[in-house]
Amino acid sequence: MGVGDIWRIICDSFLRDLETWRHIVEWFMPSWFTVCMGSGILATCIARLPYETPALRVFGLCIFFFNTALLCAFLGLQLAQLLVYPRILAFMRQHPRRMLHYGAIPMSLATVVSGACAFWPSGQLGEFVLVVWALWWVSVVLAAAASLLLLCLIVSRQTHSIEGVTGAWLLLVAPLA
Repeated sequence: MGVGDIWRIICDSFLRDLETWRHIVEWFMPSWFTVCMGSGILATCIARLPYETPALRVFGLCIFFFNTALLCAFLGLQLAQLLVYPRILAFMRQHPRRMLHYGAIPMSLATVVSGACAFWPSGQLGEFVLVVWALWWVSVVLAAAASLLLLCLIVSRQTHSIEGVTGAWLLLVAPLA
């Protein structure tokens, strides 16, 4: 069995499961960005520990790069969903709890920025500091938009009771912290 045969098997398997990938894009929820928040915070905490060993630094860097890859994958899925299934955004505006998780997007981006600053001090970043600075500004703009616009949408277009208020409401204001 050659490389071409293996490649053909992989491509045939992927094309056969294409419907599965469409379902993944269609049913992707912004709550998955909370996974990036948690792993990014863990990587930053490991970088900020008062003692440093080479193994701990490698472990923290692995978590940081895993978090960055997850964020890129989730952003790609979210953008694909908005482009391929724009009707889902209209549904999300009407759902009282699912709209709250859009606040996790700027928070997960902020964990990538803080991880980059924690693992590489500003003197070691070189030109990459401009990329980190731009990502920070994108995070700030998304946080302001998520906090203000989503709060206005939720208050003006949905009805709420005190029993329906959960800790997920903090996802709207936490990006500004």
